[in-house]
Amino acid sequence: MNIIHSPHSFSKKSALIIFTVLLTGVAGCFFSGCSKKSSTGTSIITALDQIDRLIQLGQTQDALKLLEKTDKKSLDTQIRIGIYRRYLSLGENKRAENVIVSCRKKEPGNKSLDALYGSFLISDKRLDEALSVTKSLSGTKYSSIYAEAVLRKAVKDLKSIDFAQFCSTDYQKIYFDAWNGSGDNMWLRNCAVIHLYRGEYIDAQKLHPQTFQDARDAYFWSCVMYDCRQYAMAVSDLLKASELIKNELSDSFELKKLLAQKEFLNLKIQALLADCYISLGEDKESEQIRNQILALHSDTEQDSEFSEIENKILSVVYVNSALWSLSQDDMNAAFKLLSFAVEKWTDCVPALVAYADYSWKTSQLEMNDPMTLELRRAGVRSLDMKAFDEIPRIPLSDPVARMNASLERVKNYDLYVALLDLEDKANPDVQDKVRLSKMWNILEHNTSGTNNYPPQIARYALHTLILCHQEQQARQLFNKYLASRYKFDSAFSFTDNLFQNIHNLNLWEVEYAAYFELLEKKASLTKSLYEFVVLNEHSREGAVVQEISPASSYSAVMNLAMIYSSLNDKNKAMNLYGKLTGRISEPKQKAEILYRLAVLQNDQGLLSESVKSLKYCIYLNPGHTKASNLLLQLTK
Repeated sequence: MNIIHSPHSFSKKSALIIFTVLLTGVAGCFFSGCSKKSSTGTSIITALDQIDRLIQLGQTQDALKLLEKTDKKSLDTQIRIGIYRRYLSLGENKRAENVIVSCRKKEPGNKSLDALYGSFLISDKRLDEALSVTKSLSGTKYSSIYAEAVLRKAVKDLKSIDFAQFCSTDYQKIYFDAWNGSGDNMWLRNCAVIHLYRGEYIDAQKLHPQTFQDARDAYFWSCVMYDCRQYAMAVSDLLKASELIKNELSDSFELKKLLAQKEFLNLKIQALLADCYISLGEDKESEQIRNQILALHSDTEQDSEFSEIENKILSVVYVNSALWSLSQDDMNAAFKLLSFAVEKWTDCVPALVAYADYSWKTSQLEMNDPMTLELRRAGVRSLDMKAFDEIPRIPLSDPVARMNASLERVKNYDLYVALLDLEDKANPDVQDKVRLSKMWNILEHNTSGTNNYPPQIARYALHTLILCHQEQQARQLFNKYLASRYKFDSAFSFTDNLFQNIHNLNLWEVEYAAYFELLEKKASLTKSLYEFVVLNEHSREGAVVQEISPASSYSAVMNLAMIYSSLNDKNKAMNLYGKLTGRISEPKQKAEILYRLAVLQNDQGLLSESVKSLKYCIYLNPGHTKASNLLLQLTK
C-alpha cells in the first residue's frame, strides 16, 4: 500500500516553519521594588513609602522633589534600584539612567545591574549601547536580555527579514539564550528549526522539551520527531497535542477566528497522527484516524472556506483511505473515494495519480479462463464472476484527460511524470531506441543547467535507462545529477559527499545509490544505504524496534534481505522477509518473498517451516518452478 504522506508544517523536504524573530520583549524589570531590610534605617523606607503615596495621588512634582532629596550615592544598591524604578515611573529617564550607571560603577561586573541597564537601553532604542552592555550576559540567567538586544539590532539593520539570515550558528546560540532566560519554548523551537534546516536531525531531536506550553508547541515537536524518523515519540507528542487541543477548543471564550485556527491545528494533528501510525506499521489505527477526520469534514459545502493547506491535507486523507480500501480489496470504496477526490480537488496530484493507477489496474484484471468463458456462454455467473463484473471500471482516457487538463492549469513534474509512466505502460511494445529517444528529448527540454534536472525528471530518466539495460549510462547520469543538485565538493570522493548529504537526499535517490553500489558488489556500503532507506528505528516499551519504512519500495527491502543473506546474517534476512510478507498483497511478489524465506529456513534446518512457506508460495503462484522443485526435494 503506497501511502501518500500528508503535507505538514515544515522540514526542508516539505514546507519550512517560518518562525518569528521577535514577538514581544523577553526582558523585564528584574527588581520590582526595594528591600525592606535595608541597613540604612527606617527613615529611607518611610521616605520611599511617602513617595509611592504621592505618585498614587498624582502629586508627581512633590514626589520628584522628595525622591531627589532621598537619592544619595552612598545608599545600598538595592535601595538605589528602588529609586531607579520610581524615577522611571515618573518619566525621569535621564535621572533613572544616572542612578543605574552610578550603581554599575560602584559594583562593576554585577550581572543583575548589567541586565537592568541593558533592558533600559533596549527600551530607549539605544541598541548599540545595549549590545555592548549585555554581551557578558550570554550564557547566564539574564541571557534573554542579550538575545533581545541582538535580535532587535539585526531587525533594525535589515531592509527585509531574510529567513536564511537568522539560521546561522551564532543566532542559534542567541535563541537558546533567549529560551534559557525566558523559559518560552518558542525560542527552543527556533533552535530546532535551524537544525532541521541544516539537516542536523539528531541535534534537533535532542532539544525536545519535557513539557509543552500548548497544543501548537506539542504539534511542532511531533513534527520534529517525525522528521527525525522517531515515529513512536511523534505519536506520544501528538496524543498530548490532541488532549491539549480538545481543552483549547472547548474554551467558549475564544474568538471565532482563533477557534478556526485551532480547528485547523486539530486537523493537522490528526493527519500527522495517521501518518505516524502508517510508519509504525499500524495501518488499521491509521485508517481509524482517517475515518474520524472524514467524519468531521463530511459537510463538503464548507470546503470552500478551507485554506489551501487544509484542502491539501483533506485530499491526501481521501487518497490514503482509498489506498487502504484497495489493500483490503474493497474496490467500491476505493472508487468512490478517488472519484470524489478528483472531482473535488481537480489539481490534487496524489488523487489524480491514484485515480490513474486504479484505472490501469482495473483495466488489467482478467477472468478469462476456459471454465469462466464456458459459463458465460451458457449465461451462468458464479459469485466470483458477479463480484468481478461489479468492480467499477474507469477507462484510461478519463485519467489521461484529467491529468492533461491539470497540467494546462498548473505545471507539476510529479503529475507530468505520472502521465509519462501511464503512457509507457499503455504502450509496452515500444522499441528501446524509441523509448530512449523520447527520454533524452524530455531531459533536454527540462534542464535548468548542466546536469541539473527536476528530481522527478531525473528519476524517470534513470528508470528508463535501466529498463532499457543501460545501467552504465544510468550510473553516469545519476552521479552527475547528484553532484550538481547537492553541490558536491570535488575535494571529496562521491561516496563521502553522498553520506555527508544523505539526510538532504530524497529516499529514492538513496535507493538508486544503493542499487548502483549493489551492481558493483560493494556489499557493506550497499547495506548501509539500503538500511537508511528501508528501516525505521524507534523505542517501544524500553526496547529498540526496527520496522520497514512505508516509503521504501518492494525491491529495496528484497535487496537488503538478499545482502543480509550474502553477509551470512540469515536471521536478519528471515526477519525482514517475514515483515515484508505482511505488507505485500500482490500474489506473485508475496510468493517470491515466501520462496526466498523458505530457502533460508531450509538452510537454518527449519524444515517444517520451509515446507509451509513453499506450499503457501505455490498456492499464490502455481507457476513458481523453483518453489515446486525445492518442495519436491524436501518432501521426498
